Amino acid sequence: LEELRYGWLDGLDVDIASVLESAHLALMQSQLGDAAILVCTIPVLTCAAFAAFPFPVVAYLHSPLTVQLPPLAQAPFLRLILRMANDPKNHIVANTHYEQVMAEHSIGLRFPVIPTLGLYISASYTGYKSNDVLVFDRYGLLRLHIFCSAMPDSYALRLVGLHQTDRKFSTFSRHRATVFFPYDITTMAFVELY
Repeated sequence: LEELRYGWLDGLDVDIASVLESAHLALMQSQLGDAAILVCTIPVLTCAAFAAFPFPVVAYLHSPLTVQLPPLAQAPFLRLILRMANDPKNHIVANTHYEQVMAEHSIGLRFPVIPTLGLYISASYTGYKSNDVLVFDRYGLLRLHIFCSAMPDSYALRLVGLHQTDRKFSTFSRHRATVFFPYDITTMAFVELY
């Protein structure tokens, strides 16, 4: 824990360090029995706050291990994650095979993959004959209207907004393609739809 507080946290953004400190202090002040298991996910850096506790930790990797870490902090953090992963009480899983391979490259361990929803979805792609293209933009209806207004009437494909569907994977799979606007949530959605 000293390495966390005084070693590699010195070079981090103050906000990230204060979040880790706050989480650590909150757990230190919790009553015995308040927590049976600790879960960390985005960013993986949050797992560092749990490293010194006797509780089991489940880490769900949605990004490469060193995301949001300055270069000088990466090696100590990877050593910490390796120690956590080798502790039998902890469980680390990856969201995608990409995250699995990145973790294996970083620390030499291959974690199991549990997709966010994909494991539980039975829909398969059937949209190869469709002219509908899904625009997966959860917040920006304006983008869809701009795209639609720029397309000639004779254009072979029709853009359909997420808000125009029932938001079921079986419906998404019937579209010829999906357009994503990159940010964290759509990155996760892309992995699920792919």
